Amino acid sequence: MINQNSAFNQPPKICSLQIVDNCFMKCKMCYNWEKPKPVNALSNEDWKIFFTSLKSIAPAGTPVFFTGTGEPLAREGVLDLIRDAALKGFSAQMPTNGFLIDDDMARGLADSGLDGLGVSLDSLNEQTHDFLRGVDGTYARVMKAFGYLRKYKIDFSLMTTIMERNINEIIDLVKWSVQEKIQIRFQAVSRPFGKGLDDQWYKMDEWKFLWPQDTAKTTEVINELIKLKASGYPILNAAGHLEILKAYFENPLKPYRMRRCNAGDFLMNLDIFGNLHPCAAIGICGNIKEMSLNELWFSEKAQGFREKIYACQIPCHHLINCFFEEEA
Repeated sequence: MINQNSAFNQPPKICSLQIVDNCFMKCKMCYNWEKPKPVNALSNEDWKIFFTSLKSIAPAGTPVFFTGTGEPLAREGVLDLIRDAALKGFSAQMPTNGFLIDDDMARGLADSGLDGLGVSLDSLNEQTHDFLRGVDGTYARVMKAFGYLRKYKIDFSLMTTIMERNINEIIDLVKWSVQEKIQIRFQAVSRPFGKGLDDQWYKMDEWKFLWPQDTAKTTEVINELIKLKASGYPILNAAGHLEILKAYFENPLKPYRMRRCNAGDFLMNLDIFGNLHPCAAIGICGNIKEMSLNELWFSEKAQGFREKIYACQIPCHHLINCFFEEEA
């Protein structure tokens, strides 16, 4: 066991919990819907035990994101999990495609203690959104979901991925978000999940419908986002983050280091089986069913992982979309 006061061994700032590993959608950016349902995944009771353990190393208010390679609301008993995390003092957050949010679900989310919800919306063009999400009727369901969320006063924002298919519709979406008084956050399309593609995927003809083909046009759109943010539009990305997105689309293989990759002590990332892996490129640090969370998080192996992460220079989409921090 090592010194918990070490710079490498501070409490996690964010916990990301993969509570689902399959999906009913067929998104063009993610093909995990082709995977079989996992076996031996953590039960809801396992996750509740984890929340109790988390209290011993993370302060009250630590954000806990219920996520996964699929739709979190599709997990049976998810509202009970959110409620348990909230009652134990954590800030429960969740991304969603919005498809399952009807009146009953919205009421349940409001009663669960959920702090924040990010709803995916890639375009105001129904055909564009439904194509990218792979299921007809998704756009209509999302639009209805907004009404239910407002009815029960649930705090939510939009999440939009910048891609070739929607690049010409991004600005209209932002202007609509102003009218609707909804905040919006952008991320860049990255290597599609579940296809085993290499870093050169964006050059392949098969994926040209995802990767913006006109770099000048993409730069123009992001520059407009920067101007709109400066004028008060509800864009959640920092201006520096939008600059990074612009540079990424100009050269996706360039290392974007900001200060350092803070996934090591910034993120407690647990997969559906309870494995701790702050970085998929390095591997699994251990499992919460095999050792206590305190021992796992502050272990020598965990410190070794963090040291490797801080030294890493691999171009990584997580640095673009998830772990951006302004330069000091």
